[in-house]
Amino acid sequence: MGERDLFGPNLERSLENQVRALEALEQRYAGLLLALREEARKVVKRAGRVTTDDLRAIAKIKDLGDVDPHVWGAVFKERDAAGEPVWRSVGRTKSTLAQNNGRLIQLWVLR
Repeated sequence: MGERDLFGPNLERSLENQVRALEALEQRYAGLLLALREEARKVVKRAGRVTTDDLRAIAKIKDLGDVDPHVWGAVFKERDAAGEPVWRSVGRTKSTLAQNNGRLIQLWVLR
């Protein structure tokens, strides 16, 4: 694989695919994302930061059912009216969920 493959059209195509996938998630799960973002704001107001573990716990309590795994990351891809990111990652912590095997997850705050 040459440098052109790493930084050329393939990278551009990959980024375009990511944007399209995120747009599709935003459309398909609009209501769920809105609800999860509202809950994330509540957690930040109370605890100063939020993780996907926090949101998974809330989803379980509220019986939101099986959530597409891609939705958890999409929660924090929110943009404001000017197109600026709403959320900012401020670090990482070990997940407390068994299925995550202690992997690191991001800590999020509102910008």
